Amino acid sequence: MDRLKAQLVFIAGAIVSLLLFGAVRAQTLTGERATVLARRMTRELADSEARCRLLYEASPAMLHSINRQAILVAVSDAWLARLGYARADVLGRPSTDFLTPESRDYARQTVLPAFFRDGRCKDVEYQMVCRDGSVIDVLLSAVLTPGERGGSLAFIEDVTERRRTEREAGAARARMWEMNQRLAAIVESAGVSIIATDPRGRIQSFNAEAERMLGYRAEEVLGASLPALIHVNQEVHARARALGAERGAYVPANYEALFCCAQQGGADRGEWTYARKDGSRFPVLVSSSAIRAADGSISGFISVAIDISSQRAHAELQRSALQEKETLLKEVYHRVKNNLQVVSSLFNLQMRSLPDGSARQILQQSAERVRAMALVHEKLCRSDRLQSIDIVAYVHDLCETLAAATGADERGIRIALQVEPIEIGLEASMPLGLLLNELICNSLKHAYPEGRAGTVTVRLACAGRGQGLLEVFDDGIGFSAGMLRDKPVSLGLRLVATLARQLGARFSMETRAGAYTALTFDLADAAPSAGLVAAEAAPAGARREGATLAA
Repeated sequence: MDRLKAQLVFIAGAIVSLLLFGAVRAQTLTGERATVLARRMTRELADSEARCRLLYEASPAMLHSINRQAILVAVSDAWLARLGYARADVLGRPSTDFLTPESRDYARQTVLPAFFRDGRCKDVEYQMVCRDGSVIDVLLSAVLTPGERGGSLAFIEDVTERRRTEREAGAARARMWEMNQRLAAIVESAGVSIIATDPRGRIQSFNAEAERMLGYRAEEVLGASLPALIHVNQEVHARARALGAERGAYVPANYEALFCCAQQGGADRGEWTYARKDGSRFPVLVSSSAIRAADGSISGFISVAIDISSQRAHAELQRSALQEKETLLKEVYHRVKNNLQVVSSLFNLQMRSLPDGSARQILQQSAERVRAMALVHEKLCRSDRLQSIDIVAYVHDLCETLAAATGADERGIRIALQVEPIEIGLEASMPLGLLLNELICNSLKHAYPEGRAGTVTVRLACAGRGQGLLEVFDDGIGFSAGMLRDKPVSLGLRLVATLARQLGARFSMETRAGAYTALTFDLADAAPSAGLVAAEAAPAGARREGATLAA
């Protein structure tokens, strides 16, 4: 051992040195690898942080992060774009600076203490203020990252449009509720029966007037079939079947028949018969309409009924009274006509005992005037309308009577009529008939000397603006200059002036290749007038000789 001691020490030292070298070498290599790995991990971490920040800031969602003091440390681009700020304007500021005063107080006093205590919050309702001063509604959900220096990540959802829609929907619901309440009050207080049914005819609504009218209480009939309460008449059967035939189906006389017209899209209005609880029936005026859903389908029907029993009784009473009045008036007109005919006959009897002369002529003129008045009453008693006469038939009969009395046919004188079927009031018909009698008689008796024939034209038409125009002209000798210039002295012309004044008319006389007279009057009932004014100027080419009758 002594001889080998140095060798052993050498060998042991060499081994220990090798081991130490190996350990140091291994440690050196491990340190280098650790350094490389640390550098790589540092780069990867920096890249990851950059990517995370890029993803955070470029996220389409509104995001922000705060520290333990509620200071903003990061915001997304969407957050900035929605509120209208730049990143440099918001980082480092309290997150509550961007809330309305009410939301700010709520955040400071309630939300933030609970958030830092519990580490999360969900769907907190805030109102945020944009850079331009506008306010948006948001929902905020956030989580707190662990660690003493940990921050938070908050997700913000813009619900402005949703809240606006909800507010509008709430307001619409409130208005609809109010409208429904008003409608219910109107239906209950309405003085007509209102019944609503489903598409199968089961009663869903029955107002107070329907209860009074039919004798049922609402709780007795709700859910019952409406056809049990009403009676369908044959006219409704026929109309419903006709409508059913148009759409290729037979419509029986039941609930479908009642509302067949309403099913076609419109309201069906007509008279029906309802049956009361006690079995009695009464007439009603019913309007039935279809109630349509949003998709256009029929969801039910509504019927509004008015009891017309009293109206029918009143109408029948009025009809009876009117018939009695018309009968009485026709009897009066008939008696007046008979009396006037008696007067005319008396004149004729008296004329037979008188020689030719002025007295006989005066009696004849009076008889003709009485016949003109009697003819008016004859037309009235034969007319279906007692407010006016058939002016066409009246003028025709008057001219025929006057032509026969004056022998116009034998003398070669023809009467041409151009009469429109205008309506002339009762008050105006009598003076107009007398006036027409005077003008036609004047032409027949004085316009044509013995041996001269001709035509007398009578024209009656509307002159516009509620006025009528009566023209009588002939192709005879015309008016004398003295007659046109001086005040009329004959009874006929004085009577014409008086009648024209009674009608409130404008009357003129002139010569147009014969005698021409014109009368413009209101078609309504004539009213008394203070005097007469000149008629409108004659057409171009007519002779300018003319005169106006003054009362």
